[in-house]
Amino acid sequence: MADYYTQTVIHQEIPERLIAPFERLLLAEVFENETRDTAIYYYASERPNDFITLDRRAVENALSTCRVRSRVRSALVETLLKSDPEHDYFDFDLTAACDYTTILQDIVRRSKGELPYLTIAAAYTCSKTRPDGFGGMAIIITPSRISYHSTYNVLEAFEARRARKAARQSAPP
Repeated sequence: MADYYTQTVIHQEIPERLIAPFERLLLAEVFENETRDTAIYYYASERPNDFITLDRRAVENALSTCRVRSRVRSALVETLLKSDPEHDYFDFDLTAACDYTTILQDIVRRSKGELPYLTIAAAYTCSKTRPDGFGGMAIIITPSRISYHSTYNVLEAFEARRARKAARQSAPP
């Protein structure tokens, strides 16, 4: 069996003060991270997690201390309220609410230009040589847009250009 990995790095360090406490809890579960002075560097050594388990009390405290605008907040509150209050932990599916890029875009938006954009690089690798097991992606997050560019898009565009060129060359004059 082949194992697939998505090694991901957010290039910019994000100032800690720009991240809402509940976003910090979520991003710490999605990515591995390290704090450097007053900024946080996020990365995933194997793959970002999108189905996470959260500590109920930590989430309740983080939500009560901060009222920032965030698209993930309502989904997080809804999931927390639907979960069993007798359990110390609950599961949160980021794919159902939004993904980590949405959380990061909210941070960029709230930064008011201090963090004008974030760039993310992801490498797709596989434990076995497979045609679908390698490649990568670049993500650019601005306040108004999230752009995804994959190596497969580049290869498809190249093949399409070559096909158009071949068709023009073989067309009768």
